[in-house]
Amino acid sequence: MISTFGSVGATATAFLTNYEMPIRILAITILVVIYFTTVKSLKVECKINQ
Repeated sequence: MISTFGSVGATATAFLTNYEMPIRILAITILVVIYFTTVKSLKVECKINQ
């Protein structure tokens, strides 16, 4: 992989290796926020008036 992308690939690999868990936690947090925002929005817009 390093030979294919050179020093940029090596730098990116080192960065992702060092910060793998914080990036995953951030991604999961963003997904959870988007999920709850979408559910809240759907509840408001799809409310059935009786």
